[in-house]
Amino acid sequence: MSLYGDSMEIRSAKHLGAVAKARRLELDWSQARVAATAEVSRQWVVAFESGKATAEMGNVLRTIRALGLVFDLVPAEPGDSGIDIDRLVGG
Repeated sequence: MSLYGDSMEIRSAKHLGAVAKARRLELDWSQARVAATAEVSRQWVVAFESGKATAEMGNVLRTIRALGLVFDLVPAEPGDSGIDIDRLVGG
């Protein structure tokens, strides 16, 4: 069993970046290897792992897939206000 359990709720870009970094370390991969596998730059991986809120979605999806992870979207619990994306990206 992975350190992630069955599922995980991601609430911020910073949390997603931290999960990606933890997975990279679990795989014993360098940032360069992730970058090459996901077809992004190493600098992009550094920014993503640091929680860059404006990371390009296509790059995020390729990086998550390269790390052997998937997104599994499910309806939020009733009353869950969700994420204020404008606040996250400084809008």
